[in-house]
Amino acid sequence: MLKAAFDWWLEWDIDDTSGTHPRHKVDLNYLAHAKLHEGRLAEAAALLIRIGPHVTRAPWSYPDRDPGKALRAARRTALGSR
Repeated sequence: MLKAAFDWWLEWDIDDTSGTHPRHKVDLNYLAHAKLHEGRLAEAAALLIRIGPHVTRAPWSYPDRDPGKALRAARRTALGSR
């Protein structure tokens, strides 16, 4: 299921201003979070690059974390010092 979601979501442009994707920012953040915790760092890295600055509060704020700091930590884990 995560593989299908990963492949499907990478087809969309997160900066698409037409609004054609129903929940592009929050869903990509959840998918990246899941891939990271699944240990699939290459897939998480691809999603984190796609997310760029578009961090969402959930899921990164769980449990009681600053979402920006949590996303930066996830990027360090998946992408190294990049």
